[in-house]
Amino acid sequence: KPLYIISILFILVFSSCNHKEYNKILKAESLIENNRDSAMLLLNEVTQIELLPDSLQALYWLCIANIHANNHQSLVEDSLILKSANYYEKLYKTENGNINKILEDRYIKARSFCILYYWWNSKKEKVEQLSEEIINESKEKGNIASDYQWYAFPFQFCSPPMYVGLLAGILRKGRVHKALCAYLATY
Repeated sequence: KPLYIISILFILVFSSCNHKEYNKILKAESLIENNRDSAMLLLNEVTQIELLPDSLQALYWLCIANIHANNHQSLVEDSLILKSANYYEKLYKTENGNINKILEDRYIKARSFCILYYWWNSKKEKVEQLSEEIINESKEKGNIASDYQWYAFPFQFCSPPMYVGLLAGILRKGRVHKALCAYLATY
């Protein structure tokens, strides 16, 4: 009976620690975009990362890589982003791509940070391979238009300055030339 009580207490203590760590990591993730220093402070408070469940470890390493990338810091030492990406990729593939938006965003971010990790470590082949995989996967899902619609080129919003600039270059200085130059100055 004492062993039973001790094991229940151990489980309760261990699970409450995970809950606190989970809250810290989630809070850090929400702070990354606007307050990276505070997010990093929260992540530095997380202890015994290797004892956390895989889901929390994956999120932790994703947040660390995200902060480094957004601070324009090297990702040379962020090799555990690969573990994070593998976790989200397994989750993505076991659900056949039918995961919620938050997990899908984490999956995409983790893969993009893997590209940065490989780039910082001068692994050009890995960068190209993973980039190609991401592009092909996005094309299959219909998220990327694979062909540029050249027929729309002359009528796009950014096209008129090109035509006006050509016309302004041909015309002699005068009122029309001045008006065209004033129009171009707005771009």
